[in-house]
This record gives sequence, structure tokens and C-alpha cells, in this order.
Amino acid sequence: MKGVYRQVTVIGMLLALVLPGLCVAADPLTIDTAPLLAIGTVDLPYTEQLLSASGGTSPYSWKASGILPPGLTVSSAGVVSGTPTSGGNYNFLVKVTDALSATASKQMFLNISSGRVVLPETMPSRYGNCTNCHAQPTPGAPVTTISSFPPSPSNSTEAAFTFESRPATYTVKTECSMDGELFVTCTSPITYYSLSDGSHTFMVRSIGDAGEIESPPASYSWGIYTVPLAIATDSLPNAMIGAPYGQALSATGSTPPFTWYIPPGYLPAGLSLDPATGVISGTPSSTPGHYEFVAQVTDPFNTTVMKQLSIQIVAQPLIITTESLPSGFQGAAYNQTLTASGGMMPYNWTVQSGSLPAGLSLAQSTGVISGTPSVSGSFSSTFRVTDAVNALATKSLTIVIAPLVKVPPDATYSSLQEAFNNVPNNGTIQAMATTFIENVVLNRLVAITLKGGYEPTYTSNGGVTVLQGTLTVQRGSLSIENVAIR
Repeated sequence: MKGVYRQVTVIGMLLALVLPGLCVAADPLTIDTAPLLAIGTVDLPYTEQLLSASGGTSPYSWKASGILPPGLTVSSAGVVSGTPTSGGNYNFLVKVTDALSATASKQMFLNISSGRVVLPETMPSRYGNCTNCHAQPTPGAPVTTISSFPPSPSNSTEAAFTFESRPATYTVKTECSMDGELFVTCTSPITYYSLSDGSHTFMVRSIGDAGEIESPPASYSWGIYTVPLAIATDSLPNAMIGAPYGQALSATGSTPPFTWYIPPGYLPAGLSLDPATGVISGTPSSTPGHYEFVAQVTDPFNTTVMKQLSIQIVAQPLIITTESLPSGFQGAAYNQTLTASGGMMPYNWTVQSGSLPAGLSLAQSTGVISGTPSVSGSFSSTFRVTDAVNALATKSLTIVIAPLVKVPPDATYSSLQEAFNNVPNNGTIQAMATTFIENVVLNRLVAITLKGGYEPTYTSNGGVTVLQGTLTVQRGSLSIENVAIR
């Protein structure tokens, strides 16, 4: 084939032509790495984690912005590495750029654990329950003071205590007891090992040279919790737009009180988190969809764990709220609006089955049934409404159109009131060339149409409508319109 080509590639006996302007679209560039990165530990090398992406055109180049844990970096190849120097919870933005300068960004979350609980050599008595730390002993007995003890709560199965007796010159010995066991001779400092989770009480007393036993002994109570902290909530129930929502996040291990946190902007609009209780509550106002976020919880030991969760926001069920349609009259204008609730506006209305009376039509965007029916009878239709996300609802309704009833042409009446009194219910009055000067009491359902440029005036009188005025009507032009009297 003749022509000018940019490149000709021969593979075996296959001739492939790369034509000018020929372009194959790549998949959109996307960061695949989950937002919650592996937990790190202070002063320990972080397990290198490679960020991953797909789509676009390789090679990729990575960059991080925001606050990374001190000591960690993100290389251009997408490797998170280093040795963290400070504990805490960090979130930062990573951005990947492909060979054609397309970009994608994602918020990442990383927890750096302190790795251990460092206890000071002495602790003030507000930690735990230090009863009689400075005992008021039996007269003549030495006084024992517990000067250092574990924090409460503690996540260590070891407990170290230091204590002293005053005056030391009168103290023969000291005795210790753990959790109500018998007192045994002990010296300061003393350390207990392999204690179980739960509440513990340490007691110590001094015995004087004359056998005086300190009573009550000095004591200290605290709790040990070594089960690792974890977020127990695996999933959250759906939330409905406009409906109150309340769901508590839960944690296992460690010990309360817990402090909960979700980064701002990640919960659906209308929902918020109580950091003290972990309850997510409110009334959702955002659009339906799947909302992902990272929840984190911190215990009294400043241990923090994270977990990725999500909430599905759904619309309230779409329903047609119109219960019935009013009757109409043949030849009289009709106007009625169908109504719905729930779903996502805008709505779209159609007649799914059945038919409207001839002369009436349904507006798809508003649900208004309008027009002038040209036939009478009972007409049943099934109406269908769909919303912006294609949810649908249906309902069957009936419109009754009353027939046009005429006074026989050869019937004559001396007054409009007499004519009205002789018209059947739901009928219509027609008149020949006649002038009526009278008040007419309209106390039945009759459709009255006045044509020929004449407008009757009427006022309410104790629930009975009175039509007043002079009606001069040309032959055949009177049918009295749009005044339905009940």
C-alpha cells in the first residue's frame, strides 16, 4: 500500500504498521495500596513497604506530602522506609505520576507505636489506689512508706515496689503480701513476676523491735491488662438519608478509657464521632454511596491501633404518597398532582398500565395530571415513578369522570334556581337566551360553566354557595363552568 508511515516493524513474517494519529487509551491511573499502612515501632527499622499503582503508562514516579513519621521517607520508586524516631498517628498524601504526566493521589495512614511503656522510678499516689502509703501504725510500731509502684492501669505482668520504714532503728523486719496471701518477710525493693491480668493489691507492714506490728499495713491496688488492643468492629450497618443513625465502634483488649478518632472529612456529611464513646451518630445528608474511612483507638498506655471501615449511605425507600385522585367532570378542566417521597430527586412519572381519560395527560417531570376530559367513566391506571438512581415505585389509582347531563331542550324553567333544582347530581346546566336576575342557592354537586364572556360572582353563606348577579346568556352558549358546588 502506498503512503508515508512513521514506523514499520517486522516480526517474523508479520508486518505491523504504526499509523500516524493512531492512539490506544490506557486505563486510568490508580493507586492500589490500601490507605492503612503497616504499623511501625519507634527506633526499629520500618518494614519496607512498596506502594503500588495500576493503569496509566509506566514507569511511575512517587512523591509524598504532609506530615510523615520522623525518620521515614517515600522514595521516587514508592518505597516507604527508614527508622521512625517518634510515635503517634500520621496521615499524609502520596502522589504518583506516570510517563505521560497523568497523576493520582491518595491519603495514607500510618501508626508508629512506642513499643514499650517506660515507667519512672517513682510514681505519685494518684496512679492506682495507694491506701495507707504513709500508714498511721499501731502506737510504737514503725511507719512504712511505699515510695514507688506500677502505674494503674499497667500492661506489664511485672510489678516492682520500693518502700521504707521509719524509724529504721526500731524496725526488726518488713513483711509483704500480694493479693491477700500470707505475709512473708521481704526487703525493698521487691519485684513480682508473671502476674495475671486483672486487679491486684500489694501490702507491706513493718514490725518493731518490741514486736509491734504496723496496722493497718500500707497497700497499693492496680490493674494489669496485657491483651493487645484491637478494634472489634468489622462492619457498620447502612445509614439512610434523613433518618437518625447511631452505631458504636468497639474495641477489645487493653482497658478503658479509650479515645476514638476518625480524620475530618471522611465520615458522610451529617455524621460525627464521639471520641469518648466511639459512637458514630447524626442524620446523613450526603448523597447515596460507599464511604470509606480509617478509625483509630488509643488506650491509657498510648497504644493506638487503626482499622479501615466503611458506611453505605442509602436513600429512603421511594413511595408514591398520593392515596386517591378526585373526580372530574366531562368537559371541565382537571388538574391534580401526583406526589412521592424518598429516593433521590428528580422524579420521572409515567403511566405503566391502564389509561387516563381522553383529554387528560401526565407531565413526566412534575407528576401533574391535567387537561379537559372529553369522556366520562371510571379510569384505573398504574402510575410509575423513578428517581435519579433508577429506584422505582408504582401505585394503582382511579379517576372518575362524571358525564355531561343536559336539561332537555324543550324543557323551560322560569328561573335559574328552578333549572338548578331539576338538574341531576353531577350534571351541567344549559340555557337558551334568557336573562336571570336572582340569587341562586347551589347546594348540590353541579358543574356550572358560563360562556359568552359573562362571569358570575358568588359568596359563601353558611356552607351553601349563593350565585348572585344578572346572567344574560345567548342561545346555546350557557353551560356553567368550573364551579363545582358541594
